[in-house]
Amino acid sequence: SCLLQLKDLVDQGLEGNEIIALLTWIEEYFSTDMLGHPDLKINIIDISPLLGSQVITELQNRYLQTTRKNFQDWMGNAIKTDVKDWMRAQEPDADEKGYFNTSLPVILFQMIEQNVDLCLVTLTAL
Repeated sequence: SCLLQLKDLVDQGLEGNEIIALLTWIEEYFSTDMLGHPDLKINIIDISPLLGSQVITELQNRYLQTTRKNFQDWMGNAIKTDVKDWMRAQEPDADEKGYFNTSLPVILFQMIEQNVDLCLVTLTAL
């Protein structure tokens, strides 16, 4: 059955973006854009969940663990790159007043903001 295939897919192991895609699809599956559409006249309450709440929680936790590790890796690499930029023979970038600056905080903030937004939208929808 479709439910067994979905469970097998989860058991094989999914990565970050695959987990988000699956969780988003599961949420949409019962929405008014799919099975919950009024024209279909399906009582979605009578339909079994695609995955149990324990499996959903495990997927969410796996995604958060992967994201946490990715942040650590990204931040470490960004700092290494920034240090190399500051140590090169050429002077670092400067603003209009001549103060040296780095784009590292902006890059890190954008990276965090994008992932937090994605997590909030997906995980709170479930």
